[in-house]
Amino acid sequence: ANKGCNAGDEPLTFEGRFGKDDPDLDALYKLKGSALLSALEEYDTDHIGLYCCPPDDLDRWNNCEWKGKEGSCFDAHCDINAQVGLTSSRVGGAVGCFPNIERTRVFCCVPPDGEPLFLPVPLENLFPNPPIGDDVTTEFDLQVDNTWGDGDADTAEDENPDSATFQFFVLASPGEIQTSLDKRDGSHWELFNCNDAASEERQIVQMICTRDFNNSNCGDIFKGKGAPGTIIQMPQGQGCGPGKYAVVKSLQVSRNQTLPRHLEKRGWSHGPVVYDLSFDYNFQRVPRDLGNTQMRIDFSNQEGYWSNIVAASPSRKSKRTLADVGGSHRRWLEEEWRDEMHFGLVDRDDLHKRWFGEDAVAWLKALLDINVKVDKRHDYEEEVSAIILQEEWQCGNFQAKVDAIATAAIKMSTSFGFTLITTLPEMDLKNSFLHFNNEGSVEAVFTLDALMKMDWDSEEFTIVPLPIPGGTFNIPGIVKIGPSLDLNARFKAGISMAGRIEARASIADWEIRQTFPVQTDDYKAKELDGPNRTFDDDDLSGPSFDASVVADGYAEVHLIPSLVFGIQWHKQWNIDNTDVKLQADTYGRIRAHSDIVGGGCAFGYAVDAGVELIASADVPEVFQWKPQPFRFGGLEARVIPRGTDNQYLCLTEANAKRATDVSVRNFSATSRRPSLLASGLRKRLVPYGPILSLPRVEQLCPSKGGTEDPVDCINIYAVDEFYDATDSDDFLEKRSASLDDSSLSVTTSKPNLLKRAEAKVFNLCKNPNIMRIGIPSWDTTRIYRFYDNGDWGECNDYTFGRQSDKQNVPKPQGRNGDERYVVEHILEANMIADFLKANDALCGPMKKAGWDKTHKDSNDNEYTPLTYIGDAFPHKASRGYSAFMEDEFVRVIEPINIVKQKVFREKDSIPGEAAMAAAAASEQTVDRAIRTMKNVLMTYEYIAHADIRSILAAQVTRVANRFEEMDQRLANDNTVVWTKEDVKGKWLKFAKGRTEQAVSKLVVFLDDYMQKIEKVLANTDPSKDSAFPGRAERRTKIAKLKAAINNRTRWVNPL
Repeated sequence: ANKGCNAGDEPLTFEGRFGKDDPDLDALYKLKGSALLSALEEYDTDHIGLYCCPPDDLDRWNNCEWKGKEGSCFDAHCDINAQVGLTSSRVGGAVGCFPNIERTRVFCCVPPDGEPLFLPVPLENLFPNPPIGDDVTTEFDLQVDNTWGDGDADTAEDENPDSATFQFFVLASPGEIQTSLDKRDGSHWELFNCNDAASEERQIVQMICTRDFNNSNCGDIFKGKGAPGTIIQMPQGQGCGPGKYAVVKSLQVSRNQTLPRHLEKRGWSHGPVVYDLSFDYNFQRVPRDLGNTQMRIDFSNQEGYWSNIVAASPSRKSKRTLADVGGSHRRWLEEEWRDEMHFGLVDRDDLHKRWFGEDAVAWLKALLDINVKVDKRHDYEEEVSAIILQEEWQCGNFQAKVDAIATAAIKMSTSFGFTLITTLPEMDLKNSFLHFNNEGSVEAVFTLDALMKMDWDSEEFTIVPLPIPGGTFNIPGIVKIGPSLDLNARFKAGISMAGRIEARASIADWEIRQTFPVQTDDYKAKELDGPNRTFDDDDLSGPSFDASVVADGYAEVHLIPSLVFGIQWHKQWNIDNTDVKLQADTYGRIRAHSDIVGGGCAFGYAVDAGVELIASADVPEVFQWKPQPFRFGGLEARVIPRGTDNQYLCLTEANAKRATDVSVRNFSATSRRPSLLASGLRKRLVPYGPILSLPRVEQLCPSKGGTEDPVDCINIYAVDEFYDATDSDDFLEKRSASLDDSSLSVTTSKPNLLKRAEAKVFNLCKNPNIMRIGIPSWDTTRIYRFYDNGDWGECNDYTFGRQSDKQNVPKPQGRNGDERYVVEHILEANMIADFLKANDALCGPMKKAGWDKTHKDSNDNEYTPLTYIGDAFPHKASRGYSAFMEDEFVRVIEPINIVKQKVFREKDSIPGEAAMAAAAASEQTVDRAIRTMKNVLMTYEYIAHADIRSILAAQVTRVANRFEEMDQRLANDNTVVWTKEDVKGKWLKFAKGRTEQAVSKLVVFLDDYMQKIEKVLANTDPSKDSAFPGRAERRTKIAKLKAAINNRTRWVNPL
């Protein structure tokens, strides 16, 4: 700046300080030329300098301003893509940067129309003021990819991060906890035997100090609390792990002092010592009391993001230029940072303030321009065939099915920029910033071919995640960042139908921007370019239906391509993942209804299609981004019928297609392919799915034909599997073992070693620790107490309790006679085997200590621990073996006993889930479902009965006490190796949990299938029940069943 202008020139702006005057600077900033000169004459301008230019140039520069906030100048840069910087000054516009005296203000103007823009600030500063540290170790990692992940260079500047995707990562720590092992940083260490560039697990390599240890920097790694826990920068390109930074686990003199040949040749003046360096990526081991590690991450594929966010700086210091390093951004970074960071003179406090502190954050927030240029993106183009749901299930004499497919052309692009400034180990993520732009087009054809009844919503699920090549930035031990495309879907239906339809939905040319954090309304998710949406049925197959199947309801098929920017922190940080999403929801819907208006309209249907763009984010609170979902471009259209107010297209009885007239076929995904992609870009159709299964309880059956009157209740049977005792314990008395059958005989604790007959023998534990336990027999001829339903012949009788005698309940067809009332000893014997399976750590010590062997106590009495445990169960007298607790035996009808045994098993749930789902699916079979529910409800009432709970508690406690007695006895026996293991406590905990789990299985079954059974008649009119045989009676039975379930005995675990 000059005190005055040369002859003929005029002032554009000014710099410096006014004397004692306090001018109106805002008014002066609006002036230039002679008007500015006249205004300045009113003030003391001894220390004011002018920036002058010829009159012709003066007229070219308009809309000018000084950039740089007074006192900090953190925002001293011109607007990207809008302004150019003409000059700079420490006191530009009479405003200074003090106390940041090294900073300057920038004079920015909007250029004349048609003239090219140029970068407003040089590249040299990665932060507002880069550290030039005083014993500060600052490492960085820059990766540049100008191929955008596909391997083909898109620009000639393979090292220019402004025209390529780039990844930048920097750490700064006190020298006590961070050092470099890279020779390019001046390290005197040299590493060798690096053979793993991929694994993030612990690795061991060797290294030597290339100088005399006392005259080198090799000792830096031992500063602070020693080598373990020190952050180390690893040399790149040598296979020394996948990350630029690692953490020392240990550093010790190696047992093998042999040098590799290339090092041995050097002829050392000192005898280098070989060290074993063990390292991994667990940053939690870094000492916390020696200072924090400051971290910054930048990752973007946006052109200009490097200059706008990373390289932009308020500093105007003169440094080496790009020309000095041949125009290479990468060389500039490496040389500039190594010079300044490893050999600089900035103290720690200044480093934090100027690089990572409040100034840097404020500067970054201002730089996060909501109009960042996004000319280059990561692209995804594909044609896919997605099987969203494909199932078949049996419904009496016909096969139900659902086949939902979406064939789509997807063309989506993503552009992103992410910056994070924080500290380790306690991460504060509020200073993180994301710019996420997405555009694209999706055209989808939906096909639904079904003979089904269903009331189900799959919710949104992922068919396949599709990583975007070159789009992931992984920092081992820290975080994995980057975009992906998730092919999501959803199937939603509340319908009964038989038919096939196709629908098409297209949404094209959208562009949505998401910016976080949301500082103002301008930063909310915004639709930059509105989408084109079309719905048509050109070239699609016409719909076909079977009108003999009762139709009612709707079904939706959604295909939801989703662009996601994910931030996945390493598990050591305990931070939830972040997903910022832009979803293109496309869907087709069928609606159908029988007898809409009666008479001439036997069947009506409609086809809808819709699209919507949804911008959302799942973000942990630690980011403080406070995201909100935004929806754009939502539109739904009726494809059939068109141009009418009617909700359905009505088919008369005469023209409604019957099942015999319809050619049943599966949709071929290649029969009609979407046309969004140009033929030159067309790829092969990529198939995905199915990965979703329809739960059995949702596999309902539509009604075909009429209904029938129900048979007598006593002749209605549960589904077949509820009478199958296979793989359950038969509680009828088995053949008594012979006295000579040692495989089924176990000695008792009695001195005379009388053997007793056993009804059951179980294997405990696995090889090589298998042991056996026997359960004594019971008397099958004795009349024990009966616990039973009040009347199995009355469908609506759900009473339960102690009864005076058994009932005559016929077995299902094909099985002769009546149901048996079996003897029950309440506690399931198999629970002991399951207990040791769940606590298998006991098996080895128990086998070694001889729990299945005979021992002698101090009084020379023999005992076998597992026999003593088995004898805790009630049993009858047998050949000198006295009866024990026989009053605990009860009798119960076998179907109840079968269900009880099943639910107490480890793996078995309620038997017959598949058959039950079919029975509960239609009115023709619902009577069997209701009878099955009665069996299950009576089993629940049996277990919940006060008498049964009391016996169960007594038996579990008895077994526990015997476990305790044997646990203590063996611990006191010097002839065996056994340490007391609190087996009693473990058994009581297991038994309580298993009992709770068993009852929960019953409750879940009752609640789930009650909902399914209610749906059988949910859409029927009770006033018309008389026209359908048996419907009124079934409606009553359903209501009585629901009332019984709701009023069931309250469960209280007795353990």
